Amino acid sequence: MGVQLVGLTLNFLFLAGFAVFAHLPVPAVALMTGIGLVGVALNPAVVTRVQRTGNARPLVNTVHSSFITLGVIMGSSGGGLAINLFGLRGPLWLGAALAAIGVGTLVPDLLRRSPAAPASVAPVTGHPEPAMSAASEPKAVCAARS
Repeated sequence: MGVQLVGLTLNFLFLAGFAVFAHLPVPAVALMTGIGLVGVALNPAVVTRVQRTGNARPLVNTVHSSFITLGVIMGSSGGGLAINLFGLRGPLWLGAALAAIGVGTLVPDLLRRSPAAPASVAPVTGHPEPAMSAASEPKAVCAARS
């Protein structure tokens, strides 16, 4: 979660910064490099989140890959529309808006994991091991305690 939150926030800042400073060569190159580095670092974090949520079943991975492809198609189409409506910086602002929406999708999980959250709300990290009672312990363990 932390990698995604930091990555999406940095992605927002790099995209918005690039949109503002695209006319200056040095900041533009630095910001474009940041966009590329953050994007590459976010891929494993997103895949890990999807696999943990879906328990790493094959269908989950297949659907996830399909949605990545759908995202590329929709992002390219949206970027083209943004160029037509707002010029060459339009896709940068669209990307910044999508990064902000991405941060918004993390909020429910972050609230669930925050220390201020009620104790009854457990983080979604997998299936916790059930507590063992004396009745469910192996007989060798019970005999050793006697």
